[in-house]
Amino acid sequence: MEDTLPQKLPVHLGIIMDGNGRWAKKRGLPRKAGHAVGAETFRRIATYCKNLGMEHLTVYAFSTENWKRSDEEVGAIMGLLENYLHESIEKMEKDQIRLKILGDTTALSPAIQGLIDKTDAIAARLPGCFQANVCLNYGGRDEIVRAAIRRFAGEFITRKLKLCYEPLNAACVTDEKWLLFVVEQVLSNALKYTREGSITITMEHPKTLVIRDTGIGIAPEDLPRIFEKGYTGYNGRGDQKASGLGLYLCRTICRKLGHSITAESAPDEGTAIRIGLSQRQVRE
Repeated sequence: MEDTLPQKLPVHLGIIMDGNGRWAKKRGLPRKAGHAVGAETFRRIATYCKNLGMEHLTVYAFSTENWKRSDEEVGAIMGLLENYLHESIEKMEKDQIRLKILGDTTALSPAIQGLIDKTDAIAARLPGCFQANVCLNYGGRDEIVRAAIRRFAGEFITRKLKLCYEPLNAACVTDEKWLLFVVEQVLSNALKYTREGSITITMEHPKTLVIRDTGIGIAPEDLPRIFEKGYTGYNGRGDQKASGLGLYLCRTICRKLGHSITAESAPDEGTAIRIGLSQRQVRE
């Protein structure tokens, strides 16, 4: 296996767990048997990634849509999760693996929430260790962001840029197609002007999507005008003249959707674009 590995490994691997139920059905087994096999596969993958020297593994395990499954199936999945958390509490420090449960955990049982609190406390004592993220109860806005990430996945890998992304867990009234356009445009700009470092996608209160890069930044004199139609400027990018048409379209779309979009930046430090998803009066 080692002979087939690339010389440069990604620092962060993301996996969407899917097909466990279909796997079981093809073999004449109950769906919960497929989830049990999937959980064991996750354990093996996490250990393998750690041994390879990777830094992060993120697994999308249970979305808000999964609550629509039968009570028996959901109960089986929650039982597996509870067992895994108990196991992790015993092994995290020994194995030097930080387990982080990401997503809206308020819908989970008090028992599971208590176990998550314990794994969080242990993870806080393991800075710098391999981190395995398990995403639970994540929803629709995450689908939009992940679609944009998938479009640029190859560029992240080719340019060896680190992506830091946590599920947004925010519901809002929007148009998915046009919000996707905005997110893709902002990500495209971040990739274009980030030569090294990382791009971080997070959610700030209240319902504000933040896309932050460690790129070359925008000059202070250009920053107030980057959303203007037809604006062109050096934008703190030396001899590379840049057009504000893309960001102008983003602002126009956000206004139509009742959202806001703002920017803050510093040359040689990076740029943060904030998209406020709280619904305002929608413009026709």
